[in-house]
Amino acid sequence: ADPMRCGGCGAKVGATTVSRALRAVHQRQIERAKRYSLPLPPPIDHDDAAIVPVTKPGAMIHTIDYFRSFLSDPFLFGKIAAVHALSDVHAMGAPAQTALALAVVPFAADESITESSLLDLLSGASDVFQDEGITIVGGHTCEGVEMACGFAIQGFAETPSRLLRKAGGQPGDKIILTKPIGTGALFAADMRAKCKGEHVVDALQSMALSNGKASQIASKMISDGRGGVHACTDVTGFGLMGHLLEMLLANEDGNPISAVLNIREIPFLEGGIEASKAHVFSSLQPQNSRNRRAVYNHSDAAAACPVEYPLLFDPQTAGGLLFFVDPSVAHSLVQQLQQHYPQSNIIGEVRSYHDGRQQSPPVMIAGGGGVCTIGSGSTSSGLRVHINY
Repeated sequence: ADPMRCGGCGAKVGATTVSRALRAVHQRQIERAKRYSLPLPPPIDHDDAAIVPVTKPGAMIHTIDYFRSFLSDPFLFGKIAAVHALSDVHAMGAPAQTALALAVVPFAADESITESSLLDLLSGASDVFQDEGITIVGGHTCEGVEMACGFAIQGFAETPSRLLRKAGGQPGDKIILTKPIGTGALFAADMRAKCKGEHVVDALQSMALSNGKASQIASKMISDGRGGVHACTDVTGFGLMGHLLEMLLANEDGNPISAVLNIREIPFLEGGIEASKAHVFSSLQPQNSRNRRAVYNHSDAAAACPVEYPLLFDPQTAGGLLFFVDPSVAHSLVQQLQQHYPQSNIIGEVRSYHDGRQQSPPVMIAGGGGVCTIGSGSTSSGLRVHINY
């Protein structure tokens, strides 16, 4: 029989194992720093808590993300977990400084297996953080039934007023998405051995691509005085529709807005399309699809775009950024983004919100022979989505 495994602090990975793994990760960072002309990592700190000096006025930025592994490769999983955790600060245009790790490695009969898993996991994550000048200053490790990983990210903004928020969209703004969607359905299909290997590879390459460059490009437009980037969020667990609705709702107390989406312009992962054709979706799809209550004629939308439409509710892991941008700078921004995110595209437009009882619908999703509309305003029935043909 398998030996009993304890809980509480008895579930921690042994000190010797952790120490060896951390030393190996630190040595890897030193070698990468020399190879790629990056700053050398600070020495390993053995204090009970990390001390990060703050020398300038401004605002601290904090966020956290954590999830179970969906891969058998700890190194790649560590990279994607780091990219995903950084996505929130990237969406706000905030430079991250430090990270705290929470790592769960699977139970193993041999200590060397535990050490190898932890080393690979943290090495993948540290590559992402090191490339962006971020230091892992601490964390916690334990054993569990399956691998899981997350990071608490800390950043600092000298000028908080320049941070990007979900609110701020203005009528006429173009809506820009930087990465294709469909990861949730794709990996649900992969778990059932119904996804092509090449489609998995494409998805992993997209997921391992940090949103850092997109954040820097948008922030530079603001700091240079060009402006035009009015709002931003990252597209992750609630799917494109869910996060778009968050941005629309963020304006509800001020200038209610709606949006027009062209479904033909939205980038989709090919594996996500194939999964949708096979009616294979993520286990979170039913909850995300509750946003169909924002759609006047949901049945017509599903009939008009039977493959693409469900993917608007698909939960994304390490998805892209969603921008509301002034039309005068939208095409310039897309051109810059496409140098790093080839599938970046203008997928729609922000409009003023009109009550659904008036002629103008709140939001539209065009494509598939029709137009699906969604929007943010306060009516007796809440949000609305409609399809015109």
